[in-house]
Amino acid sequence: MANNLNPQQLRFIEEASLFLEKPSSLVTATDKLGKPLDKLQDYLPQPIQQLVKQAMNMALKSALQAAIKSLPSQKSAQPSWVVAHDITKRRAWRHTAAVTTTGAISGALGTAALLVELPLTTSLILRSISSMAQEWGHDLKQPHIQMQCLYVFTLGSSHTSADDEMDAAYLSARLAYHGLIRELASFISTHSLKDVLLTLEKGTLPALVKFASLFIPALERTLLRSVLSKSIPVISAVGSAALNAGFCQYFTRAARYHFGLMHLESIYGAQKVHDHYAWASRPQKVWPDIRMIS
Repeated sequence: MANNLNPQQLRFIEEASLFLEKPSSLVTATDKLGKPLDKLQDYLPQPIQQLVKQAMNMALKSALQAAIKSLPSQKSAQPSWVVAHDITKRRAWRHTAAVTTTGAISGALGTAALLVELPLTTSLILRSISSMAQEWGHDLKQPHIQMQCLYVFTLGSSHTSADDEMDAAYLSARLAYHGLIRELASFISTHSLKDVLLTLEKGTLPALVKFASLFIPALERTLLRSVLSKSIPVISAVGSAALNAGFCQYFTRAARYHFGLMHLESIYGAQKVHDHYAWASRPQKVWPDIRMIS
């Protein structure tokens, strides 16, 4: 195991901290937009509310199916830090076009496209996330990595006041859900996709139920609001496409940092990486200007 993180790696950890700990302008704007959309959802006709619920469940099943069966299975050779760092930085934007297209088409069709758009967009973004994992040398055949790809979707929420009191909310969340991801990975490794989906439908595995309770609200805060925004007249098909593109870019960057940190942990050990991340995430004290005190 290597001894010391080099300056480029330290900067990467600091960039990761800045991105993962602070809500992006897109997430913040969507949260503001989400307040009227959440109220709008409450007043939707019952059939439409059932459609939304059905679409969310389909998105979860589609994501599980894509993660377990449809992701590229070839294992990448373990790349050097410099190569992986540069490749993931260059390729972080390449998966946006397909997601933009689904947003534009469904933006023209309206809520009727919900059952198609939400699962499809989720699967397309998942492919972008998984490509970041693979570029960092992670094996997509491993159930643990498949679950980590799905976990990235939960990094799309804005922080609460409780999160603000923690120096590193990202690390705290990873620690909290480490056992859940490990249990799910173990279950998936010994069961067929059909069994996994049936277990999800019946709700007989607590770990899978808990994961669904994380995944679905994460989609509600991001992609679902993007879809429902079409019901607001000022947001056109073009606006919907832009929102989809923005979320694809956001989750791809989140995946780049998430799997990049895991890559560094495999080289230097988790403690060194986490220590510097926690240092970079510490609250910044603002000292008074002594020139104003006299």
